[in-house]
Amino acid sequence: MNTGEAEAGPASPTVGSEGGFPDLNPVVGHGQTTGAGATITPHSFEYPTNRSPDFPAEKGQWAVLDGELCAGSEPINKTGYGFSLVDAEHHEYKPFDSSRPPFSPSITGTGTLLPSECTRGLVAFDVPQGTNIVFVRWEYPGDGGPLRWAVS
Repeated sequence: MNTGEAEAGPASPTVGSEGGFPDLNPVVGHGQTTGAGATITPHSFEYPTNRSPDFPAEKGQWAVLDGELCAGSEPINKTGYGFSLVDAEHHEYKPFDSSRPPFSPSITGTGTLLPSECTRGLVAFDVPQGTNIVFVRWEYPGDGGPLRWAVS
């Protein structure tokens, strides 16, 4: 199983040594701040996951990301759809799109996070078996980015 586990405690943004520029090689478990001031943290990543979907009819080779979004000084969208997975051949996999997310608690919802508000939950991906995921990526219109994290 491919996992990236965060250490206990709140994640802080990864900042490089060159004048506060973001670290070019952050890994899952570390937060980063977008150009819009939001802090995005993929706390852990499981692929394949041993979790069972909440709805047995949902079949697939699942990858599960435990993600957190925190608004900075401006509101941001409350959604896990900004996360994606990138494989070794540069294919990008978007989150499973469903009105009933297969794993809970889900980060996906509707609405807006007001300044300093956070939300955390699971984001599910239906990924072909044997795919070599190398990065988690964040980009959502109006919320800053793109950002990426290496999967260890």
